[in-house]
Amino acid sequence: ERIFPRPTLDPEERDAQIEALKRTDVAQPAIGAVSLALLNLVRSFGLEAHRMAGHSFGEYTALHAAGSFDAATLLGLAHARGDAIVQA
Repeated sequence: ERIFPRPTLDPEERDAQIEALKRTDVAQPAIGAVSLALLNLVRSFGLEAHRMAGHSFGEYTALHAAGSFDAATLLGLAHARGDAIVQA
């Protein structure tokens, strides 16, 4: 709903949708969800990396891709990270 909100022709509603996605507590889990989807897509092609790396939030995705923790943990960390940034 946040990443791909329902289409609208109302400019104010569209602006509100864009602003909602910019909120760090929303953006961090959205980045996690998109990262997981892209990782699954790449793996569906039979591709596997021999090394993982990431920058900033990408470090969490890299750790998940390397098998350090499962997808649910990645998304939980994304939520916690977003909330912590907002609280700071």
